[in-house]
Amino acid sequence: MIRILDTHTINKIAAGEVIERPASVVKELIENSIDAKATSITVDVKNGGLDLIRITDNGSGIKKDEMETAFLRHATSKITSAEDLQTILSLGFRGEALASIASVSYLEMISKISSSITGKKVVVEGGEFQNAQEISASDGTSITMKNLFYNVPARKAFLKSNSTEGAKITDYMYKLALANPNISFKYFLNNKSIFQTSGSSNLQTTLFQIYGKNIANQTLHLEYSFNNGSITGLLGKPAISRGNRNHEHFFINGRYIKSKLLQEATEQAYKTLTMAGKYPFLVLHLNIDPTEVDINVHPAKLEIRFKNIDVIYNLVYESITSTFNQQNIIPSIQEVKKEPKPKKQVVQSVQMELPELQKKIVAPNKLFDIPVVPQIEDKKKIQPLEPLKEDKKYVKPFGSIQVAKEAAKIYCPDIEKRSNAITNEPSYPNKNKMVYGIDYKVIGQLFDTYWLIQHYEMILLMDQHAAHERIMYESYLSQFNSQTIHSQQLITAQTLHFSSEELCILEEKKVLLHSLGFIYEQFGENDIIIREVPIIFNKPIPIDRLKYIIDSFISQPNIKLYSTEEEYIIRIACKNAIRGKDKLTALECQKLIEQLLMLENPYTCPHGRPTLISLTKKDIEKIFKRI
Repeated sequence: MIRILDTHTINKIAAGEVIERPASVVKELIENSIDAKATSITVDVKNGGLDLIRITDNGSGIKKDEMETAFLRHATSKITSAEDLQTILSLGFRGEALASIASVSYLEMISKISSSITGKKVVVEGGEFQNAQEISASDGTSITMKNLFYNVPARKAFLKSNSTEGAKITDYMYKLALANPNISFKYFLNNKSIFQTSGSSNLQTTLFQIYGKNIANQTLHLEYSFNNGSITGLLGKPAISRGNRNHEHFFINGRYIKSKLLQEATEQAYKTLTMAGKYPFLVLHLNIDPTEVDINVHPAKLEIRFKNIDVIYNLVYESITSTFNQQNIIPSIQEVKKEPKPKKQVVQSVQMELPELQKKIVAPNKLFDIPVVPQIEDKKKIQPLEPLKEDKKYVKPFGSIQVAKEAAKIYCPDIEKRSNAITNEPSYPNKNKMVYGIDYKVIGQLFDTYWLIQHYEMILLMDQHAAHERIMYESYLSQFNSQTIHSQQLITAQTLHFSSEELCILEEKKVLLHSLGFIYEQFGENDIIIREVPIIFNKPIPIDRLKYIIDSFISQPNIKLYSTEEEYIIRIACKNAIRGKDKLTALECQKLIEQLLMLENPYTCPHGRPTLISLTKKDIEKIFKRI
């Protein structure tokens, strides 16, 4: 027999989707406070949120005659019709949260609007109204929830320990505070203050107040504009990369979201800056036209859909890479030695000034255009090298990098031709796109592997293998991206068998693959004949790589072609680069440094290991107990 469920049962079922755990309660209630234009929010949690969650704000409040209505399912002030979903900017809109929470807990709500003399208190238990009365109250809303899931034992049994649930809430609190630096948050867990933010609207100050100075000082400002939108945030330097993705913070129009697309774009941008198994620490705010995104995918509102996937991917990728290309991210000895940990204590003084960090990068752009990287002023050209003398100071430019993307013709020799290649002057497309003119002096070599370079009051250690590996990698990747790769004709043409689906991809991508050195044509019903293949570092790519590329296009339709071959290029670059213990002359070292400095990213090898590490005069004086 088919029955219509009663409202109480419906709300319990809905609670299973909206309220997964105590952290979901915190998220939903704080989002209501944010939508109410609160500038101060206090959160008090006990025993993982099962015993108590109290959210107090100074927002607009709820009218007394509407408070009972707020607990009804699908009651909302955010939208009036389905068309409103196309342009909605509020965090809530479904009208399910309060009804769902109240159906599985004891809930008390006190609210007052500024124009009213008194407020009102409403008590709901297990979805049933218990009482309502007028009381004296401050402007805003305070919601107290107790005994979560007391009437749904099956759901309660699947929760983790109180400490684990408390950690989940803390994680959400970090994200909500980073999403709203204009709001002052106070967060207490088991009567202990965890953090407090000032609501200064400064994202970096908020990060400092949550994670502490060590993390805040290791971030770079990102500010990137495009048609009808912008991307802003903070990018963690590779030194503070983490072992999981939990510190990849993504926000769309102020809403915290989870997005595989944004993960892929950011991790690809960080790929050769971080070690394998490490993930970036970053806070990324995307402000885009709400019609370009669908937020009504799941009741929890954490998952979204983008209308133009490729456009968003490219914008995020370019915003990160263009920012890194303008910054000095050479790690210090201290940064390499240990990874900073999040700060879990309350900040004593929220007004504490932060040390001045890197300048913001503003890269104007149009939505469908390739972004233009800003130019750096006061650059110096590389001067031709003179023969080295023992009593001469060798002075060459060093510092932040800005080079055009077309700088693809840096000469990168095979290992057997190392000596001649490094001592020959590279052919740079435009020397005016060199780096800031900063002096350095080569001091000497350690262990036939590491070079000591003095730069004013700083010593830099350069790993010759990592540096040369980076040079070779970027040289070929630039050719790959600009489709200027040389190919080699096979002595005997080879045939490969493909399925009908694979043949369709081969035909669809034929022009692109031809431009990259794969010359082929159909030969029979399901075969192709390959006549030429690309050359990487003077060696032809194995023919089977074509099958791998086609498989990648089938499994990941949106994948970029260079992504399919990047791992292969990295492996070959590593194999052919100068090794540790390979003895270089000072002149060869000079050339290696020059070629390294011409790269967009000279700071890490393609595997994420640093090419350069800094040690300041102050660091050395500390070691010798002089300060």
